[in-house]
Amino acid sequence: MPVRRVADLGCGDGAIACVILARYPAAQVTALDFSEPMLEQAQKRLQPYGDRVTCAQADLYTSDWQTGLYPFDVSISGYCIHHLPDDRKQALYHEIYHLLNPGGCFLNIEHVASSTS
Repeated sequence: MPVRRVADLGCGDGAIACVILARYPAAQVTALDFSEPMLEQAQKRLQPYGDRVTCAQADLYTSDWQTGLYPFDVSISGYCIHHLPDDRKQALYHEIYHLLNPGGCFLNIEHVASSTS
């Protein structure tokens, strides 16, 4: 499946979106974050990609984050979802699934503390 539409959930400063845009020249990224300062940083970093990027403020703590979005081929999240309560994580995963095109994928990059070494 070609990577054309990508959602970066909790995009922070846009570092992951930048990698996606560089690797997939046909990709368009919707970069979402709750933090206005982080979105400002993302916009600066992603400016060279012009109209291939849309930055928008969205709060993953509620289901409203998905309002007005269209299906994606790929959804990614880096070091963001762990901040949510468990019941909200479960609901968010369901919402993400329903915003994926058939055959699409979701990548959640997180840190996990192991109970043993």
